[in-house]
Amino acid sequence: MKDQCHKIPDQKQDYLKDIGTLLVKEHGKQQHYKPKQIKEAHNNSKWASQLDFSCWAMSIFSTKYDFDIYHEKVGEVCDYISMKAEMLKGVSGATAEQWSTIPDMDIDASWLDLETVFDGISEGFSALISGIFDGL
Repeated sequence: MKDQCHKIPDQKQDYLKDIGTLLVKEHGKQQHYKPKQIKEAHNNSKWASQLDFSCWAMSIFSTKYDFDIYHEKVGEVCDYISMKAEMLKGVSGATAEQWSTIPDMDIDASWLDLETVFDGISEGFSALISGIFDGL
């Protein structure tokens, strides 16, 4: 059994934009994607030649249930909530102007589920982020 997932990507924001764009292009706009779809998106991305960061994308684009089942099957011990929070730290510093430069970004931001990540502290924050994505 492996102890933990691979190293987190250094360029979290770029990685999530690329994987999200590939997921929407291949599977349409969905609230969540299956780990297999996320893994395929990673393998078809420019990131495929680097370490396999796909489990980090799974913490953003899949449900906790699917994430946990996937990691149980592959024998990795990974924490959905802490990984999602860590990935979102890379995204949270981005300005609306930076997000607006993403061409053809049409992603439903409801999967962010930030209230779960921050234990309800940031009530309404996911609506704000969702509004940013909807405005693009």
